[in-house]
Amino acid sequence: METKLISFENKLFFGEEGEKEIAISLINNGVALMPMYQFTKENAPYLLDKINKITAPDLFCIKNGKCLFVEVKTKNQWVKWSGVLQTGYNTNHLQSYINISKLYGINVYICFNHKEIPPIGKFYIEIQDYFRQWDGKTNGKLVSKPLTFYRYDRMINENDFLDNIDYYSNLNYE
Repeated sequence: METKLISFENKLFFGEEGEKEIAISLINNGVALMPMYQFTKENAPYLLDKINKITAPDLFCIKNGKCLFVEVKTKNQWVKWSGVLQTGYNTNHLQSYINISKLYGINVYICFNHKEIPPIGKFYIEIQDYFRQWDGKTNGKLVSKPLTFYRYDRMINENDFLDNIDYYSNLNYE
């Protein structure tokens, strides 16, 4: 049990450091942001309205009167499936992020912060631009949590995303 806890704590630290790295990069490029996890680490952040309580992505970002959300996923490796280089994450919050985009008209991006196996870097992609979903089963046996995968060749590199954040965001408060 202790080994699993240490492993979980290491993964949590790895993810938090990746989020901090992305937040600093966004701020250094003129983006104001609100880290949605700042209030409590025990629970996922959420948006509330009259009807809904929806799990929120990591960062709410504003630049030049426009806004978007960014969910950060820090990774060590890529996956090649049917000859396509891709990366992914646990599917559990995907529908919440899609709902935020549809209900509130605010684009949601995933930032994959790849650290070890090339291509290394920070890559952005719109939440609904996923390539495939896997139910976590191999030969009928559950071997993983369900995962959502995104194609590398559809991702926006960090420099392009930061240079064109006005284009990638969609609300203008005038």
